[in-house]
Parts: sequence; structure tokens; C-alpha cells
Amino acid sequence: MDTDKLQQWQYASNFIDTSVETITGSMTKLTKKMDSAQEEEKKNAEKWQEHLDKIARGEKSTWEEATTARDAFVKLGVSWKDYNGNLRDNEEVFMDLIDALGNKECSNLSADLTKRINTAKSDWVMNGFTDADWDAFQNDLKAYGLDKYLEIHQKYLDAYFAG
Repeated sequence: MDTDKLQQWQYASNFIDTSVETITGSMTKLTKKMDSAQEEEKKNAEKWQEHLDKIARGEKSTWEEATTARDAFVKLGVSWKDYNGNLRDNEEVFMDLIDALGNKECSNLSADLTKRINTAKSDWVMNGFTDADWDAFQNDLKAYGLDKYLEIHQKYLDAYFAG
């Protein structure tokens, strides 16, 4: 991770109450999971071919798909590879995972928070803002459920990276 990215994550960590070490650690784990998913897919393709070959020879064969990192990506609808079969940028996959996990439980919270954020941005562009406006905005976000929203995302990220 280059210095610019690290600075961006450091800046973001100030707003989401998560340390930059946690974020970069999660990115490292994600990269390993992506590599694992890629390897698992290759192994599954080989197993599938063996299965088809056995059937073609008239032998009995069963297909068992393991629950693996690859399967977790598939269940969430997140692609870890591009159209050429190469691993995607881990930061893009990280954001897609956050979106996918959030959509499971957070769609209403997300809509409410997004509406409040967009309203504030519009108002601030037109009228500017003070420290008191910023404090009120942060309190509004908490009232809308920002802490719950982040808690849900963190729970899914922790569960994902624990497995």
C-alpha cells in the first residue's frame, strides 16, 4: 500500500472510529482470501473435470462443493476476479464486500444516512457551515443509527475475516 493510500485510510479512520491498522489488516486478510478463492476455483474446476470424466467412463461419482472463501464471495455476489480471470484490486473488492454485507441488514439505515448526508452537503455548499453545524450533523448521524450501521458492517467483516 502506497503512502497516499495509507494517508487516505488514516483520514477515513477518523470518521468511522476504526483504526487504520484494523483497515490495513483487513485489506491484507482480504488479499489472502482472494488468492485462496482463485486457487479453490482452479481446484474445483479440476475436480469437476474429474467428475465428468468418471461419468463418461460409466463410473460412479459425486460432486461435493466445499464451503470455502470462493463460496463466500459467490454467496455475497462479489467477484474477486476481473473478466480476464485476474484478481481484482483488493480495495475495490473490499468496498464491494462492505456494500454486499451492508445490503443484508442495512438498507433502510443506509438510505436514511445517505439522505441526511446529501442534505447536509447541499446545504453546506450553498450556505457554508460552522463547527456547531458539524457537531449537529454528527449528532444527527448518530440519531439516524450510524453506530448501529457501523456495528452491523463490523460484525460481518469480523465474521468474514475470522473464517
